[in-house]
Amino acid sequence: MSLRKKNEYLTLSFLGEENKAIHKICGSRSGRDTDKVAETGLKPLSTKRGNVIYEQGRLQLECRILYKQSLEKDNFLSKELYQRWYENGHGNLHQMYVAEIVDAWSK
Repeated sequence: MSLRKKNEYLTLSFLGEENKAIHKICGSRSGRDTDKVAETGLKPLSTKRGNVIYEQGRLQLECRILYKQSLEKDNFLSKELYQRWYENGHGNLHQMYVAEIVDAWSK
């Protein structure tokens, strides 16, 4: 079960240019198949609400989820976008979230 199904919050961590190697791994591999923390050297921290942010983050947002919806193939206005990211075994369709920022940290 996805963490999104268990939690009413999500976090966004912006790591900056100095962490391009981390971006490359986290942006191209699924957490179902890869231990991203072990592979990248990310250092998890816990917020007061028990959510995860990372020591390396230059800007981090903790958000309360207000609405979520699964993306659907037929709703893509750009068929090329769908083909690029989802066809040929590239992965499952993502969830879309609307959320409010409840906390923020910056370096």
